[in-house]
Amino acid sequence: MSLFQSSATPFFLHKNAAPVTEGRYDVILSPQFYWVKKVTLPVKREGEAKKLAESVFEGSLPRGHYSYEVRKAADGDFIIIAYDRQAISDALQHYLTQDARVNHVYLSQFACHNLDACCSIDDASSLVNLNGLLMQIPRNCTDPKLTMETFLEEVKPEGKPLRLGTLDEEVVERKIFIFLAAAVALLMLALGVEYVDYKHAASRVEAQKEALIEKYD
Repeated sequence: MSLFQSSATPFFLHKNAAPVTEGRYDVILSPQFYWVKKVTLPVKREGEAKKLAESVFEGSLPRGHYSYEVRKAADGDFIIIAYDRQAISDALQHYLTQDARVNHVYLSQFACHNLDACCSIDDASSLVNLNGLLMQIPRNCTDPKLTMETFLEEVKPEGKPLRLGTLDEEVVERKIFIFLAAAVALLMLALGVEYVDYKHAASRVEAQKEALIEKYD
């Protein structure tokens, strides 16, 4: 079962990844591109926890403009992720160049949460699950039974794609264009129908006028 049910190719993005220049990709972000904590909070719902997310990371993040994702774990704790949209957008532009296109962007914490073995990313790093949190560690697996390529082919998609400003704007602009094009088409159709009705009405009036002229001529 492929990780992503689409024509896009899964691409695990980490800081040593080789840039790609063509193709359409579903990007999975390495933990190198976000910060994650698992915490106990005095709330029950994810929406309530999200309101506290900024305070959870207070004083521990580099300078930036952060957004937050929250998921409730099976044990009742909350997994909270902080990410900088602009930094991620910059990374996407750096690693996907020329004709390479981004379909969706996912956080590996949620997209790959089923990982239960050490997964080799490359010769120098691995992705591991430590107490429910996915971490990229700077060494290869001691028993590399699983590679990232194999993992992406076997697991099912988990988690919603990230909403990144520039990508969302492109989608919104595309939707607006389609909506406006449809509206213009409907307007032209309505005007066309109205014009035909007008011509028919004008023809009837003209016929009635000619009939009256003939009658009283």
